[in-house]
Amino acid sequence: MKSLKELRNKLGLTQQDLAAFLEITRSLLAMAESGKRTLSTDTLIKLATVEKCIEEKAMTETDKMAMVQVESQELIALQIKKCQYDLAILTKKTDAAEARFKKAERLHYVIEFLAQHDMGIENEWVEHKRLSASLRLYHARQYDINAARKKINELTESEKLFQQCLRN
Repeated sequence: MKSLKELRNKLGLTQQDLAAFLEITRSLLAMAESGKRTLSTDTLIKLATVEKCIEEKAMTETDKMAMVQVESQELIALQIKKCQYDLAILTKKTDAAEARFKKAERLHYVIEFLAQHDMGIENEWVEHKRLSASLRLYHARQYDINAARKKINELTESEKLFQQCLRN
């Protein structure tokens, strides 16, 4: 058993408080702490029980801390996977939108060229294709490619931060 004074200090109790708990006088406890007296067997059993409870609680707290740390690492690992997944999906969507935009842009230029140069094509057909190309161009722009690229950068930064947390 550790010294009485260490145990009392660990509990954060005064001599009066511990003596009251052990059902002894404060002066007896003071003498036992200084080594001038010994405590009865019943009192020592009470002290041993208290000390054992403190050690179990400390061990439990340590186990809880270890468990929280493991759970935190698992959560961070899941966040990394989610970032990677979101990043892959967003990159794929952005690349597809950019391809649609470029295709619509090329079609728009062709129709504009045909409209400006009388190539023997009916005006109604050219006007229909011009509207169609403009509409495709508009829809391709609706998917804001710049905002998507910004979100990709944010996700990449988040993934880096989570990786850094996992290493620490």
